Amino acid sequence: MHWPNSRIFYDILTQSASPGFEIHARALLEEAEHQLSLTNAQPDPLGHGHGQTHQQLVARIAALKYALSPVRRLPADILLEIFQRVVPLNNSPRFPYWFSSPNTHFDCVLRLGSVCSYWRQLIITAPRLWPTSMSLNGYKPSSYVDITRRLLQHSNPHPVDITIVGCALRLSASLQSHVTFTAISMAHRWRRISVECDIVPFLKAVPSSGPLYHLTEIDLKGLRWNENDKPSAFFLNAPLLTHVKLETSHPVKLLLPWSQLTKLELETVVGSSGFLTILEQCISMADLGLEDIICEEVGVSYASLQQPDMSLLDIVSLPHLRDLKVNMFDYGTFEPFFCHFRFPSLRKVVIQAMAGMGPDFDVSFLSFLQRCFALEHLEIFGCDLNSTLLGEILLCIPSLTYLNLHCCFYGVDDTFFERLTYRATDLNPPAPCLQRLRLESVGPGDHFSEDVILAMVRSRWWTKDTFQALPFPPHVARWQYIHISADDSGLKAPLSDEFKTIVAEFRAEGLTCEVFRARQ
Repeated sequence: MHWPNSRIFYDILTQSASPGFEIHARALLEEAEHQLSLTNAQPDPLGHGHGQTHQQLVARIAALKYALSPVRRLPADILLEIFQRVVPLNNSPRFPYWFSSPNTHFDCVLRLGSVCSYWRQLIITAPRLWPTSMSLNGYKPSSYVDITRRLLQHSNPHPVDITIVGCALRLSASLQSHVTFTAISMAHRWRRISVECDIVPFLKAVPSSGPLYHLTEIDLKGLRWNENDKPSAFFLNAPLLTHVKLETSHPVKLLLPWSQLTKLELETVVGSSGFLTILEQCISMADLGLEDIICEEVGVSYASLQQPDMSLLDIVSLPHLRDLKVNMFDYGTFEPFFCHFRFPSLRKVVIQAMAGMGPDFDVSFLSFLQRCFALEHLEIFGCDLNSTLLGEILLCIPSLTYLNLHCCFYGVDDTFFERLTYRATDLNPPAPCLQRLRLESVGPGDHFSEDVILAMVRSRWWTKDTFQALPFPPHVARWQYIHISADDSGLKAPLSDEFKTIVAEFRAEGLTCEVFRARQ
């Protein structure tokens, strides 16, 4: 506070610490307000204002009111607790005011610190009030680096979530590298770190970080290692690290505590290797995602083999894995993966490929499914499955309750629906636990007939009363949901009115049932 009468303000604040000040100050306030009213009532014929005396009275009244305010008498710890409740939750991923989207948290802290010097000093020394979730941009000027460093210092020693974006990370670009080095210098405080550019040069320059006691999640994109680069142990000593997402050319170049990870998303560039060795170490894994990986492992290129030699690979069990997502593109092969692992607790599998470009499934995939004893949820997108293979898949997963086929052309035909049609004489029917079936854009509508679909639905559908009245329970589960959307590229005729009427009757009985042909 720097105006001509600031001394009056600070003198009164100094007096406020003396005993009995409150009673004395109230009398002083009444007197000052009375004098101010008299001054305002006096005419000012020259129009120059009421002069210095008037300004001094205004400053005196402001200081007395501030000194007498209840918040002025609060202890520092109570005041900080109030500030903590006023400031929004400290979980915004945005950085402060120099971004286009303002940070509400930082704005509130800045406003509170602007009230007076006492509040400002109090807030500066209160780390929990400062942002601990920050997004850093490598293209900002040097002043940006300085402010970043100050904010990180203000929030010390609390853990921080850091996102680094927009960096063309080259050690020769000093301003850009300084942003990353500033963040890396705080690695001991990281809770979550996300980097959207290649930080391999920095991992080479800072090979070890020391213990990362707070780190729980990392998300690193675009890591481009050279074949001769030494592995980095920067993230190895992180006892709480459980969630990892990597996009890298050589996953073995980044040493991690693989055995303690519970979630891993791994995306690699073409030609990478070593990911099977990594997965073998992930004994605590519960959630796994693999994308754009061409498997050429154990010295054998499986892409060149029609019948992979199972004896080349020992079966490895990951007992805790429950969710698996695989994106298969660029005509890659996943035979080594399917041949190499057993997931006894696996509940959900999602396999995605680009229609017409994904790899072909073979016996390795079927044997893999047979080793996943608890699988309940299977989704396949864009994979070319013929009718025979699809029928064998249904026989391999007796625990399956949900099946979703999307853009899987040629495999869904009358044979598929006939396999799912239950007969009382079937002691081991395909997919006996299946309750929810979703077939979306599965192929030309003339690949299957209305009668076959209706027979499949009827064979596994009973109303609640009918089901309870059965003398013996059936060997299959009761339908809950059916969605069939056929591609109309080969459409010969629209769905008949009789078919639509029967489907409507199923819905009236309680079955969620949708059957239509696209763009009909």
